[in-house]
Amino acid sequence: MVISKDLMNGKRTHHVPLSPAAVSLLSKRGAADAPLFSVINQNAMLEALQSDEGFRFSFSDWVIDATSYGADLADMSIAHLTRGKVRAAYQRSPQLEKRRETMAAWSDFVLSPRTLTGARKSA
Repeated sequence: MVISKDLMNGKRTHHVPLSPAAVSLLSKRGAADAPLFSVINQNAMLEALQSDEGFRFSFSDWVIDATSYGADLADMSIAHLTRGKVRAAYQRSPQLEKRRETMAAWSDFVLSPRTLTGARKSA
């Protein structure tokens, strides 16, 4: 999936590798412009993403705490630009394959019975 730079805060096109579960959800919509979720108001998804328990926050914490992918890949996956100018000049690859692996692992985690029942990993 490609999100146009016109829709991104950083004004850069963002490529999103979708997990098989995400593709399955999208195909159930029936039309490319059909909404994936029914929402109360037009800002509902934005409000969820900006909340303390938002998707980006949860994903980023999970990548850092539970995987070996690292914070840089987490930031790249959510289009969070934290790299300095020098680093950005040398690291220009979108790392799509690594991000695809990350998205598949995140999907597996989110859809696992343990996660769905609210169980937390022991410290």
